[in-house]
Amino acid sequence: MSWLDEIFGVPKVTIGTVYLPALPGAPDYDSSTGLTGVVEAALQDALALKEGGVDGLIFGNHYDRPWLERVGPETAACMARVVLDIIRQVKLPFGVQVWWDPHATLAVAKATGASFVRGLFSGSYAGEMGQISVNPAEVQRYRRAIDARGIKMIYLVGIILGASVAPRSISDVVKDMAWSSLPDALALPGPGPGRAPTLEDLDVARRNSGGLPVFCNTGSTQENVASILSVADGVFASTNLKVDNVSWKPVDVAKVKRYMSAVNAFRQQDPQGRPAREGARR
Repeated sequence: MSWLDEIFGVPKVTIGTVYLPALPGAPDYDSSTGLTGVVEAALQDALALKEGGVDGLIFGNHYDRPWLERVGPETAACMARVVLDIIRQVKLPFGVQVWWDPHATLAVAKATGASFVRGLFSGSYAGEMGQISVNPAEVQRYRRAIDARGIKMIYLVGIILGASVAPRSISDVVKDMAWSSLPDALALPGPGPGRAPTLEDLDVARRNSGGLPVFCNTGSTQENVASILSVADGVFASTNLKVDNVSWKPVDVAKVKRYMSAVNAFRQQDPQGRPAREGARR
C-alpha cells in the first residue's frame, strides 16, 4: 500500500487547489476585508471542491504575487490561521504550498496538520521571478529538525515563469531527483498555467521515477483527465475548475462535478488504478 492509499483511500487521486486571496504584506492584500475576507473567499472554494467530489485539497498563497523566495513570518502565520479556519469546516485530506518558500511550506504544514506539501524543493531556476536556487539537503534537514518526516513531500519538476539554469531531459531530472533528493512523489507541470504536460512527458517521468507516484500538476480538464490518469497517479486540479477558466474567479461546483464524473468513470473502467495506456507502467 502506498502513502497515497493511506491518505486518500482511492486510486488515481484528484486534489483540488484552493487559491488563497492575497495575504497581509502582499501587494494585492485587501485591508478593507482583512483576514476574514480571505477565509470567507477560500472557504467557499473549498466547500465547492468538496461538494464536487474531489479527494483532497491543497492550499496555496497563489495571489501573493509576485512571489518571494523567502516569505516573511506574517505570511506563514496568516496562512496557517486561514488554513486551520477552513479545514475545521471542510473535512478532507489536505496539503499546503507557500510559493516559493520550501521552509515556510513545511512550517505551515506542521502547524496545521497537513498530510502533504507540494513545492520547489530542489534545483536552480531563472526567469520572471529572478533567480531561485533550492538546496534539497537544507530542506530535508529542516524537515527532520521540526519533526515533519510524516508530512509527504511532492516535488515540482520545474516551475512556471522560469526554466532550469542547467536544462536537462525530463528523464535525467526525474532520475536524479528521485535518487538524490528524497521526494515522496513528483508533480510535472505543463508549459504554463492551465496547460497540461504531454502524455509522453508524463510517461517518461513515471518510467524514470523509481516507483514514486507522479502527478500531473497543471492543465487537467474534464475532457483530458482520463487520458492523463491512464499515465499519472494523480492530478492537481485548479484553473480549469473555475468560472470561465479564470484563476481569480470562484470555483464552479458544476464544473467540479463534471470533472469528477470523468475521473470516477475512469476509476470504474480500471478500479485498481493500473496505467491503461500502452507503454506506461509503474
